[in-house]
Amino acid sequence: DYGPTEAPVLVTGETGTGKELVARGLHQASPRAFRPLVAVNCASLTPSLCESELFGSTRGAFTGADRDRAGVVGEARGGTLFLDEIGELPLAVQPKLLRLLESGLYRSVGGGRERPADVRIIAATNRDLQEEVEEGAFRADLYYRINVLHIHLLPLRSRREDIPLLVESFLAREGAAHRSVEPTALEELMAWGWPGNARELAHVLARALVQRADGPLGNFELAGAGMPAADGTRDLPAATSASRKPRIATSRHEFVRRQRVEILRHLDDNGWNVSAAARALGWTRGALRSRMRRLGLEA
Repeated sequence: DYGPTEAPVLVTGETGTGKELVARGLHQASPRAFRPLVAVNCASLTPSLCESELFGSTRGAFTGADRDRAGVVGEARGGTLFLDEIGELPLAVQPKLLRLLESGLYRSVGGGRERPADVRIIAATNRDLQEEVEEGAFRADLYYRINVLHIHLLPLRSRREDIPLLVESFLAREGAAHRSVEPTALEELMAWGWPGNARELAHVLARALVQRADGPLGNFELAGAGMPAADGTRDLPAATSASRKPRIATSRHEFVRRQRVEILRHLDDNGWNVSAAARALGWTRGALRSRMRRLGLEA
């Protein structure tokens, strides 16, 4: 369990897979749960103000700095700092974050002395940071420092058997645990490609709850990232490619069985070369490794 540790965690996965939810879960499972979780999207920080947003600034440090500011490191003191889209962090600021991780110290912009930083760092990205390191867009030493513990989130299309549980969880969270989903509609949800991952599923369900005040949910808007199809219908559209046409699983167990058979077939076809099998499936190597572990498959 990564929650109780103080080690940095890197959470990777496509947009919408729930990386911030994982960060919040790790925070709640840690001894720091009674202190704040401060989340910041690195992509929203302008390069010129990124350092002061993270580490704070003193009055007069730059034009417009009319007061001392703590920065998100100071705001998260005693708690957890969640750095979303860490791959967007400017190169000029990366050494300062590395210094904080290695020494537990940081200096605000314009500050004369270093301060102790009592925070746990959880970072997330939808990029391949190893590739970014090779291209010189991300520091190798910082990558290894934030990647002490690693959680990779599979896209929803690769774990469709989780959809019924996600539906139940979302309905419960929205105070609609008494609502159900029509069996045929649930099959549609499990067959859909979910380009927006779990976030798209949540939006589809939220829209359905608004449009239908009572009774079972169904007839979901799934075409065109949640918009009605061009002909005005709201049924599941046909797959754009016959080779990628989704199968409708009649149950979670049946879907898992079919996926296991498919993975084994690609592994056998590629001599159990995991990288080659992942390319054939259209997955990353890490995603296939994770799925193999969940299915009890060993190379």
